Amino acid sequence: IIVTCNTVYGIPNKNYFQRRLKAFVMTFIMLFLLVFMLIVPVFGNTIINLIRYMDLNQALANNLIWLLNFLQSPINWFIIFLIIKLIYTMAPDRKIESKSVTYGAIFTTLSWVLGTTIYSFYINNLANYNAFYGALANFVILMLWFYYLAFFFTIGIALNCHKEEEEIERTQALNVLDSK
Repeated sequence: IIVTCNTVYGIPNKNYFQRRLKAFVMTFIMLFLLVFMLIVPVFGNTIINLIRYMDLNQALANNLIWLLNFLQSPINWFIIFLIIKLIYTMAPDRKIESKSVTYGAIFTTLSWVLGTTIYSFYINNLANYNAFYGALANFVILMLWFYYLAFFFTIGIALNCHKEEEEIERTQALNVLDSK
């Protein structure tokens, strides 16, 4: 992600160890985001049904079901948006203002939510684990889902860079007009 951001923004790569440390932190953030997306939007309804059928403490079960239902609302989208925006702000080897990555973060969030909804629909309604290649097909679909998430993530980086370049051009044009 760091190298991709640097390439798109035209930033030379800086200190190797600093990038490694940043990559280590960003790895945990991305893992959290992917696990969150698998638990809440993809398998949320399945987990809720499993909790209902398990013989748990009723108060604990009700709290877990409430939490998953709460997270499956637009709160889910907002959490994904904030994490993506954080990664877009952290990734390049120069300071990026948070407001300049909003456009790409919105695009990426909406793309991820749509892609995750399609993947969730497949897992919950179309996946047949009794078929001969069912488990293998589900693994391939999971890898395809990861691929599209990465693709949309990279497009979001390019959109942010393009938006920043437009802002710089507009600011320079206004400065030229003001100086005349």
